[in-house]
Amino acid sequence: MRLKIESATECLIGKGLWGFSRAANLAVFQIGNRQTLPSQKGGTRVVGEFALHVDCAWNITREDRVVMARRDLYYPAGHEDPRQSIPEEFDWERDPNRLDELSRALFQDGAREYRVKRIGVGAAGSLSMELSDGYRLEVLPDNSSSYEFWRLFKHGDRERHFVVTNRGIET
Repeated sequence: MRLKIESATECLIGKGLWGFSRAANLAVFQIGNRQTLPSQKGGTRVVGEFALHVDCAWNITREDRVVMARRDLYYPAGHEDPRQSIPEEFDWERDPNRLDELSRALFQDGAREYRVKRIGVGAAGSLSMELSDGYRLEVLPDNSSSYEFWRLFKHGDRERHFVVTNRGIET
């Protein structure tokens, strides 16, 4: 499994990680040259050459600090004090949340990118991308069932998605 992941992700080395969005709690990272494609909702959208969809635990760190992570989604925007309670009416799907706020600041709405310098592969499909400026993206499978942890694909190539699950690799 490790060799297959290394082979599938080596195309990312040297490319810029510049975008983050989400579909519910699925993280979507845009990597590589920007492309303008038709949007499913009409109009166009700008995407990377590659997309990394992550449906398990993940974080972006810099040195010894977590800069943003999956669970930031479940806190209101501006929430920083762990002793502060979360308002009962807060709905992460509807209301401004901490993850969206942090991602806009980190990627400056797509204007800032981080070069992928090195990729490490760990147990059970975990992935670590060393990025420029001391940042690191870590993908950490966190479920023992047989569902999808993450997938990598090249935009425009509907046939070949590289999918990592608890059962192994699916393509």
